[in-house]
Amino acid sequence: MVRSTTVFCTVMAVLSFHSIAYSQTSGRTEAEATVSAMPEPMSPKTAIDLHVGGSFNTSKYSDEVVRPTVKNQNDLMLGVGLDQHLVGEFYFRPELNFVRYSSRLSYNVQFPSGVRAWSGNSPQNLDYLELPLYAKWKYNAGSFRPFVLGGAYAGYLVNEAHIQASDRDRNPSVASNRKYEDYFNRFAFGVSGGAGLEYALDSTKAIFVNARYSHGLSDVFRDLQGASLKNRAVQTIAGFQLGL
Repeated sequence: MVRSTTVFCTVMAVLSFHSIAYSQTSGRTEAEATVSAMPEPMSPKTAIDLHVGGSFNTSKYSDEVVRPTVKNQNDLMLGVGLDQHLVGEFYFRPELNFVRYSSRLSYNVQFPSGVRAWSGNSPQNLDYLELPLYAKWKYNAGSFRPFVLGGAYAGYLVNEAHIQASDRDRNPSVASNRKYEDYFNRFAFGVSGGAGLEYALDSTKAIFVNARYSHGLSDVFRDLQGASLKNRAVQTIAGFQLGL
């Protein structure tokens, strides 16, 4: 009788142990399945964004005759962008940006065709609408997604502000009658590239930061012998992206 009771208790203990072990294993399996089944944020195929940042002017002047003294200044830039998925982790990204290139000039220049030029020490602001066209690679796994981009841009000079205190003092009509197209090419082009990091808030929304370098290839001046100016800048931006 005692032996039967001992065998019975042993069998029950073994069955209880297996039942508890199975229950724990099953619970872990279900939990792991639940975690693995949770959808990871994915980049949308098409997304638009608004971005704002700083443009740190590194433009280079060269003038064989006048040799101006130039101090570059920094300004705000802002724009909109579009990410269009192509294949794998590659995207096509066009942007439309407002960018200002500011400098303080000190020299005396004579332009051709009888157009009177400025002299003295004064600030100059060149305002452009720029259209960069980028190829973009982005690592799509996880919430933090690094990316790199590169391409070319075209720009249109929408405004040139150059204030001449000396000319205004002598003849206020001189500066007000000048037009930027007399001195500058309206169209510009160059190359641009950089890298950044995107953080996915959910499957359709993300925030990002980006640093890039813009290298102008076209001359800003029009028909100015011996002088050259090409827009260049280091730009840092932050933005909010929304999937379509």
